[in-house]
Amino acid sequence: MAEVAREERRHPRLYKATGDLVISAISEDVTHIFRVHAVVIAEHSPVFSGMLSLPVEDAAAQKYDGVPIVHLPDNAKDVGALLEYLYTLESSVLNAAGRTWAAEAYALMAIANKYQVDSVCTALTNCLKAQWPTTLVEFIEAKTRKPPSELFYSEAAQSPREPASAIRLATDFNIPEVLPSAYYELAMHDITTGSTNLIRWNLLRPEELLRYYQGKRRLERRFAFSAAVYDPPNLQEWCETLFSDYDWYEGDPRESSVCRREMASAKKKWEGKFGDSITNFEAMRRADPIQAILEIYEEDKNNVKFCALCSNDFRTDCRRAIERVWGSLPAAFSLVRVFISAVITVSLVLPVYL
Repeated sequence: MAEVAREERRHPRLYKATGDLVISAISEDVTHIFRVHAVVIAEHSPVFSGMLSLPVEDAAAQKYDGVPIVHLPDNAKDVGALLEYLYTLESSVLNAAGRTWAAEAYALMAIANKYQVDSVCTALTNCLKAQWPTTLVEFIEAKTRKPPSELFYSEAAQSPREPASAIRLATDFNIPEVLPSAYYELAMHDITTGSTNLIRWNLLRPEELLRYYQGKRRLERRFAFSAAVYDPPNLQEWCETLFSDYDWYEGDPRESSVCRREMASAKKKWEGKFGDSITNFEAMRRADPIQAILEIYEEDKNNVKFCALCSNDFRTDCRRAIERVWGSLPAAFSLVRVFISAVITVSLVLPVYL
């Protein structure tokens, strides 16, 4: 059976009059034609360099518009994006943002990886890391869209990122550093609510869905005990309010501390806000222990009357609690064994913003 003739379209920007190589690729039953310079392609891609160095008899060589033509099996849109970067060192994908970015970047990463164009792979990796932070400070800044000195989460400030496509991109192209924050963001959503407009659940493989379920349950348990920051193991030995009303208190003088009573009052207020978090389905469905501790700190910072020493202790307790959650994410989502050969950089350092 004769092959059906396809419509041909020359690329408006990547059909160079002085090009000495034509590349064709198909997309949606249309053959897209690119005329480029072999030296530019070979310089960036060892695969193309080896391909173009193979001897071909002139009589056997296929030509288009008087120059050799190479037919690629890849999608023409992806080929165009790759060639665009090779000529300009820029790409519409690299400059894009939003919830569809990772899905769009996946196609470009795949073809760049196939032809070993390392500069494109590096650029896309850096873009992914910029969107999905690898340190705790970056994570908080991205989460709140505010500097760490103004940490107060707004429910209206919804994340423009889409975690499932980021997980797919990071997993398939060995970028494990972003997985803790991507899985944490994914765990803020409930697959049973059918939020397919927000999360592309279909991109996740069974083992990744299992990590999501397991990690979400573990985060829920941590969320349930977020108020533990109100229960420091020891009150400051030199608490300034320690003996403020000892004249009437009988028993351990530490229990007379105004700071102790303020802390108990603040804990009760937090528990009243969330109810019994162990049985409160709505709170547990969007279990976010880092956010819970941030809100504890922010709301109490201006309302609770701690002395200077206890206030410093309280900030330290909040910071350490957040660091423990952040540091536990690789284990919570079973990432340690999966990426045992990769270096997962998890910063446990939170500067004194709190």
